[in-house]
Amino acid sequence: MVYLSSNPPGRNEPVRFDHLIELLAPAIGKEKSEDLISSSARALNYATDQLNLEQAIEILTALGAHAGIVGVSARFAKTRLMIPHRKQDKLRSVEQSLAPLAEMASPLRSAATTLDSGELIALLANSLGTEKSREVVGVSLSQLGFRAGTLDAQQARQVLDLMAESEGIVGVASRFAQSRLSLRFKPG
Repeated sequence: MVYLSSNPPGRNEPVRFDHLIELLAPAIGKEKSEDLISSSARALNYATDQLNLEQAIEILTALGAHAGIVGVSARFAKTRLMIPHRKQDKLRSVEQSLAPLAEMASPLRSAATTLDSGELIALLANSLGTEKSREVVGVSLSQLGFRAGTLDAQQARQVLDLMAESEGIVGVASRFAQSRLSLRFKPG
């Protein structure tokens, strides 16, 4: 049974327990995912072997209320469970999620050719937290031989490219940051 399709499953269609685990496991591990999903299902009086889409979403919503990596991962898993996969729908979804950022950017900022490494940290902070963002940006800068401070567009992309190779939430957040950065350095 494939859930990531052009049509999300109906609210009463079955959702496998192991599929929910697969959605969370890259960020928090299989064992912890299994424990969290099981305990949430029990708290909601759901049998894990008989979940439907509505119940799976309710479980991920409850986990999404957690602070830190568990909450971020659950919110991301919830969107992945329902996301349409046709390219056109994907592009529309990405455009809609990026629209507020594009509207906030001033014409002067879009023409910028440099940014401070602190701005890379800010791009990641909502997903990873400020401390973790500082850590991963600092490590990436060091590995590439760059100093914290002003980076040109190519250096900023190299930093995010390196981080995007990471497993779990760091890689995911970095790939989203790459998209936002490309808008920042978009000509015109």
